[in-house]
Amino acid sequence: MKHLLFASMEERFELECNGATEMLQELFNFKLTRINEDPSQFSLCNNILKAIQIDDLLQDIRPPSRKDEVRGNYPSILDLVKPGSVFVFEVVVIPDKHGLQIKEKDSSKKGDFFQLVRSINTVKVIRIYSRSVRVIDAKLCVYNEYKHMITETVLLHHDFEGYEEIAKLSGVQKLQSLINILLFVKDNILQDSLKNIVEEAAGEVFTLETITDLCYAVCLQDGDDYIGTTNSRSYCCRSIFTVKRIKRTLVQHTLEAIAKLLGTEICRRISKHIEEQIQIKLQHEFPDLKLDISLTNFNVFAFLFDAFIITILWPIVAIVLAFSIVSTLLFSVNINDKLWRRSVAIEIYHCIMENRNMLMYGILREIRKMCTRTISDLDKALKQLERFKDRMVLLNQQELITEWENRQIFNSEASIIELANDQSVLGYIAGRVNGKPAVKVFLQHDDKKAVSYVFKNCKYPENIHFMNVTEKLKVNAVREINKLAVASIDTSTRNLLHAIIQKEGERIMATHSTVVGIGISRIKDVGAPCIALFCLDKQLIPFGEHKIPEQIEGFPVDIREY
Repeated sequence: MKHLLFASMEERFELECNGATEMLQELFNFKLTRINEDPSQFSLCNNILKAIQIDDLLQDIRPPSRKDEVRGNYPSILDLVKPGSVFVFEVVVIPDKHGLQIKEKDSSKKGDFFQLVRSINTVKVIRIYSRSVRVIDAKLCVYNEYKHMITETVLLHHDFEGYEEIAKLSGVQKLQSLINILLFVKDNILQDSLKNIVEEAAGEVFTLETITDLCYAVCLQDGDDYIGTTNSRSYCCRSIFTVKRIKRTLVQHTLEAIAKLLGTEICRRISKHIEEQIQIKLQHEFPDLKLDISLTNFNVFAFLFDAFIITILWPIVAIVLAFSIVSTLLFSVNINDKLWRRSVAIEIYHCIMENRNMLMYGILREIRKMCTRTISDLDKALKQLERFKDRMVLLNQQELITEWENRQIFNSEASIIELANDQSVLGYIAGRVNGKPAVKVFLQHDDKKAVSYVFKNCKYPENIHFMNVTEKLKVNAVREINKLAVASIDTSTRNLLHAIIQKEGERIMATHSTVVGIGISRIKDVGAPCIALFCLDKQLIPFGEHKIPEQIEGFPVDIREY
């Protein structure tokens, strides 16, 4: 039988992320459904999502795949660190006559690394390298060394393992940071400052000077006749009906201009309010993000809000037209004369001032409705993000550690030492058979004293099996791989299988404690080309490990028990 030779360990730093697994690709496929697409509902939710560049933020939440995302240099307290950043501290587990020993690749970085433990929004990875040591044994050794400094955001990661858990924890932290931002916006969107926003905007727009300027700038048209603005030529008329008709149009257009300016000013102040509330937090959470919290993102809302304000101001048209009707009977009126237009502006101004409280109440009431809808819509967006986060089910590392500790079948250190000194006991494997705890002990020869000691001190005395390795080998005479079966496999397939074994063999043996050999063969020596795995027990799944795979890179696995 060919035994796998352990390859020399590469001195590499970057996580081997040569493309996300299908599972990760699906998990990280985030697409936020836009909320409340009906613009008439006056919700700022989509405007806010666009302003904080939600699509870019979600695009940023992906599995770490570049070297600059896996860091060995740790930030100072003053540094801004993106949520979900991954920091690595590397150790090597080495077997010697005293057991397993830990060597830190760069001990000078240990203090800085464990200082990061207080940072709950970064991923701290103790990356473990080992040769000729089972993965779980290496991880448990490292845990026992650093357990007083390990929190739920410190992952024990062996070099032979996939990076899915690191990617998921990073993704959860990024999503949680984004959720926190939207929660912050939601909690601050409806404040007493809204009344001040409306009052300040109205104070700037509802002035005689502003209303007069807007009235001067109205460009009038009467049927096919172009009238223009105060900068145009004179346009005189004496007809009461003509003057009344044109004046109605002038008042309407002036009120539309007032509504547009007021809507713009309110939106500008709302966007500034939002920016002031979240700018610092966004910059802290996402230092590389270029914010776009500007009025341009609120143009649609401003347009719709203008229309709403018009409906509030519209009754003023009738009030204004009730004035100066008599005057139009007595004098010729130059529609483009500043004096005449100013008199109209004064009438509009007085009407607005007389009805100011009613107008402010109506405007503020609608803005509060808009804010309520915005909060409701942000809640819908938050629920989507929470669902994204819930998809990333994280393994409970503490539960895994408890499982790893079950591999130690004795409760006392003295029992461990006693068994280690017994030369007839070659070793043991603890795990589960059909879901129940079981232990398999390997003896060099029959030893009733050792058997009795194990039964007396083992945590799982109800399911212990002993194997006399010497006798087993005599009976089986070591099951060799059928050389004729291997020879009958075409050269290209054999070369491919050899390459797979060179690539995956060491990892398979390190992650499955029962596997002791690997080679090329055919299923039951006559079937399809396969990878033969030789194991000590087909049924026993060691604590903390998974079943032996049924396929490796598309080729079937033939599990052969000694």
